[in-house]
Amino acid sequence: MNTLINFLFAAIKAGAPLIFGTTGEIITEKAGNLNLGVEGMMFMGAISGFYIGLMTDSVLLALAAAFLAGMFGAFIYTFLTVTLQANQNVTGMTLTILGTRFATFCGEMMIKSTPGGSPKLSSECSAKLCEKALPLLSRIPYLGKLLFSHNYLVYFAVILAVLCWIYIKYTKPG
Repeated sequence: MNTLINFLFAAIKAGAPLIFGTTGEIITEKAGNLNLGVEGMMFMGAISGFYIGLMTDSVLLALAAAFLAGMFGAFIYTFLTVTLQANQNVTGMTLTILGTRFATFCGEMMIKSTPGGSPKLSSECSAKLCEKALPLLSRIPYLGKLLFSHNYLVYFAVILAVLCWIYIKYTKPG
């Protein structure tokens, strides 16, 4: 049973970043656009956030850098498809390729410039991103570890997805 709980725990943890991208894409589609470049934006945000976290040891600056890099990717997509009336599919796929190659290029540069060839966040920065068990709830057998022992970004992703669902389902603008 512990193997199953550990597997599901890891799946929830790994799925949290996908919730952010999916929630944004759902809102984009409700607005009438199909953005196939979400993965590229996520790659640009991930590598930018990692680099800033590596250089500054600040989780908040790393998250801000990831947000700004993803926002820059969204600006590129919006400018090309809305202002210049470019094809949404081609633009999105190009943005995915651009983001993937940008992350690969930057990652290779970080590997080459790091002694030992393995860039790694500081232990203080990593500690801020580790799982934090919610008091009392995390002690529930099986469900405690599965649902109440994640880091704050997992909970934020779920709360954001629920709020966006409420907005889309129960409000007039949604």
